Amino acid sequence: MAEQETAPEPKRARKSRFSDAPKEPAPAVPAVMVNPVAAAAAAAAAAAAAAQKLGGIPGIQVMGARPPGMDDKTYKTHIELFAGNLPPDSSAESLKDFINAAMIETKLNTHPGNPVIEVRHNVGAKFAFLVFRTLEECTAALSLTGIPYNSSMLKIERGSAFLGVKTGTMTWEQLTALLGKTGADPASAAGNPASSALALALAGGAAGGAGLPDPATKLYRELFVGNVVEGTSGADLHEFLGAVMTEVGLADFTLGEGNPIMHVRTNGKFAFIELRSMHECDNALNLDGIPFQGMELRIKRPEKYQGVVSPQVTWREFLELRKQAEEDAEKAGRVLAIGGAIQGADELAPNDSYQAVVADLTEELGKYGTVAALVVPRFGGLNSGAAFDYSGQVGADLKGVGKCFVKYQTAAQCDEALAGLAQRTFGGKDLDLERFDEMRFDARDFAGQ
Repeated sequence: MAEQETAPEPKRARKSRFSDAPKEPAPAVPAVMVNPVAAAAAAAAAAAAAAQKLGGIPGIQVMGARPPGMDDKTYKTHIELFAGNLPPDSSAESLKDFINAAMIETKLNTHPGNPVIEVRHNVGAKFAFLVFRTLEECTAALSLTGIPYNSSMLKIERGSAFLGVKTGTMTWEQLTALLGKTGADPASAAGNPASSALALALAGGAAGGAGLPDPATKLYRELFVGNVVEGTSGADLHEFLGAVMTEVGLADFTLGEGNPIMHVRTNGKFAFIELRSMHECDNALNLDGIPFQGMELRIKRPEKYQGVVSPQVTWREFLELRKQAEEDAEKAGRVLAIGGAIQGADELAPNDSYQAVVADLTEELGKYGTVAALVVPRFGGLNSGAAFDYSGQVGADLKGVGKCFVKYQTAAQCDEALAGLAQRTFGGKDLDLERFDEMRFDARDFAGQ
């Protein structure tokens, strides 16, 4: 078999049987069929494929975990809080729901969803231990101390086994005052315009609603920037590096919009930048070598950093990997397998009939984009000599006969064809549409079709 790239349209013995004629309501179609939002869904899938490729780039992380070099025992004490003064009728589940609701309403969570992942509590006990999904949310939850809970005022604090530096935090009363509320019900903050600005105020000016970064993780959220042109302002570095991180996907969108860089301290020809999260700090290492004001910035961990140094790539290497990821994502989903556009294998036997079918398909499919290749398998063509036939093959060897396979120049064109053909009929019948693996198409492997 070979590709049917372009061919002059032969004189046809029949009209095209593609039609926009109304068709009877069809039963639920398989997932491979499209609906009116198919193009948007396909675009999202392509973006996800690109993101997955970017996730494979050394040093790129999409969610923070423990700081590099922190052992299990230390990490455990950093994500756990003691909750005391519980009322007698408390339960682990009700306490977990209450703390999660309070943190979400007051914007103390740094990611969407519930920050408390586990509550350890013995029935009847007046205390419990809260386990959080991130260090930052664990530190932020210290501000819940003093929150009323079933007629009691909860005492939220670090456990006695905490191995980090204890820093000062506000109380629930101070927190609600910051919100502009006097009540202590966490639900009372819902709808309050001031609550949306809480994360910004707690972070001391950090944008994007990232919540309160854990002071104990600052060393893991800070980078050295060298080769800075003397006289460069912190504001210029802040704006430039933050914009680049957002543009190329190094910023964590789950932390909200805004600059992932919280603070910049300049000192002549070097500076220090503090990121709002540890994983964004890891990602920012891939900016090493980025051109700025005629210089290539040198970005690395500070000398006082004691953690594990994970593999990173330079800015140029990152751009090359990103380009390759985008190209791979663009290539994904460029091939369609179409059933129902061939009335039967016999229709393909005579050469003139076969060429008419190919021409009809070429014209129809070309409405949605550039057809890079079209394959219409057939069996036993009479005097054919055609590159598409399966002369001499029998039975189970008839692979793909009765279908056509089209490869478009871009995935977007394939998306458009999938959406458009779903609204068309052929000979009064619906078309059977599904995506087909491009590597199999290139190898002309139509087994199972």
